[in-house]
Amino acid sequence: MEERLSIYEKVDIVFSIYALGWSFDLEKTLKNIKSYLKPNGKFIFSWEHPMYSRFEYQNNVMAITKSYNYDGERFESSWVGTDGVYIQHRKISTWVNALTNAGFTVRRFKELEAEKFSYQPKSNDPNKYYSKVRAKLITPTMFFECVLK
Repeated sequence: MEERLSIYEKVDIVFSIYALGWSFDLEKTLKNIKSYLKPNGKFIFSWEHPMYSRFEYQNNVMAITKSYNYDGERFESSWVGTDGVYIQHRKISTWVNALTNAGFTVRRFKELEAEKFSYQPKSNDPNKYYSKVRAKLITPTMFFECVLK
């Protein structure tokens, strides 16, 4: 995402579904996205809600186990099929400020209840990262709709 694509004509809209959060250089990635858009172009993206990874199921209770106030890299050892991955944790304010600094206006921000998603976790086991129990307590996804100033 930090690499500039060879796009010959500017576009009206850019979508990112569960991808933008992988960027280690958010400023550069947003600068690239901005360069692809026509004036007043839209940028719509989703990513994991930053509160979702802060909770774990312990002793039959969903409890906060990590600080929300941390911005930066986190290692997830339980990533299926891997030895683990590095993910960027960013607060909502970090996202909003990065978008604003890049020249975007946030038009909408949504946090939908789990029942409104077309994807429903299959597991009822609250110890699973993507479970119905967890998704009912904490929205797993956030959505931004932005427009280029």
